[in-house]
Amino acid sequence: MGRSEVGILGCGVQGHCHLIVLATVMPGLKEVKVIDIWPGIARQMIDRFKGCYGFEIAEAAFIEELARGCPCNSIYFSRMVK
Repeated sequence: MGRSEVGILGCGVQGHCHLIVLATVMPGLKEVKVIDIWPGIARQMIDRFKGCYGFEIAEAAFIEELARGCPCNSIYFSRMVK
């Protein structure tokens, strides 16, 4: 265990579902970083879920940051990249 950070690539419906499930199965979660290929979509997800759970939700600037910044290397792909 001990995992406190995860990343979600893709902030559509499936990404939202991943966030909800992660909040349930990882009670020690401290931060979730999100990113999407469509401008503004990650921000919408952050705004929708901010304050809903006991962890921070932040936007990653690059996919590499998302992967590198999450020590548990749990990246959930919820949208196919073109």
